[in-house]
Amino acid sequence: MALTRMRSTIAAEPAHVFDLALDKDDEVYIDLAIAANATYLTSRDRDLLDLMNPETENGALFHERFPGLTVLDPVDFLRRMRENP
Repeated sequence: MALTRMRSTIAAEPAHVFDLALDKDDEVYIDLAIAANATYLTSRDRDLLDLMNPETENGALFHERFPGLTVLDPVDFLRRMRENP
């Protein structure tokens, strides 16, 4: 928990930066991650996780615009944190 707090940033009212036609409700999570200059966005949401597939239209656009942001499910995120503290 302390490691998560140490690597966290709090941001309020982020600017809208990415349109996700499949699920507009998920856009705020991407906007927040970008505003916080996050490296990872952790989610179980399939629409967000699918952004990591560069073969889809949304995934290709996402990779082009935000190459430094990776969307991972919680298990993969914890695995990465264990490997690269």
